[in-house]
Amino acid sequence: MISLAVFCPVRETTAQRSVSGIVSDVFTGEPVEGVSVKSLLSGAETTTSAAGLFVLSIPVSIADTVTFSRIGYREEYIIVTANSAGKNNLHIRMSQDEILSGNIEVNEGRIMTELRYATLPLSVVTESEIKGLPFIAVPNAIQNETGISLLRDGVWANEVSIRGLSRDNVVTLVNGNRIETANNHAGRLALIDLNTVERIELIKGGTSSIYGSGAM
Repeated sequence: MISLAVFCPVRETTAQRSVSGIVSDVFTGEPVEGVSVKSLLSGAETTTSAAGLFVLSIPVSIADTVTFSRIGYREEYIIVTANSAGKNNLHIRMSQDEILSGNIEVNEGRIMTELRYATLPLSVVTESEIKGLPFIAVPNAIQNETGISLLRDGVWANEVSIRGLSRDNVVTLVNGNRIETANNHAGRLALIDLNTVERIELIKGGTSSIYGSGAM
């Protein structure tokens, strides 16, 4: 007689309980979408809907901690005990938090080049040159540079001509900001206090058109 024994493995089923509710912003009261709702013990996880709603199933037999996390908000949590049948219609209020991105490196694309290697027809009047001579205005400080001549509209209103071009073809900038006047009188350079000038840069060529219209 042959005795045959057959063993059939039976998967143990664990009773489940549900945790459900809504997640909202503590300040605005608006629902928060995309919040990660996770069971720390069972690993079950879900996310809130556009209306802030969630339903999470966890085992009944164990006490569990359910966490609520989302970028830009402080993490919240609730504790579900083993004796409770579940928690429904919960209202989780999350407060906003700073987003820490770590160190951010910003690299400058420009390369420092010595003036003698510049491709522009450029000349510079330094601060020591300005203070070493009795100049009364910016045009006087640059009148001796090659290709520069003065245009006079009286004692105080002096303008410069670069390579014979009129004042309409010359643009003046202070720290990169364009200086204009309401009329055609040559008064814009007289508005600059020479005692505050660190250096004067002169671009005498067509490349100066990068500064906009009129910069011939």
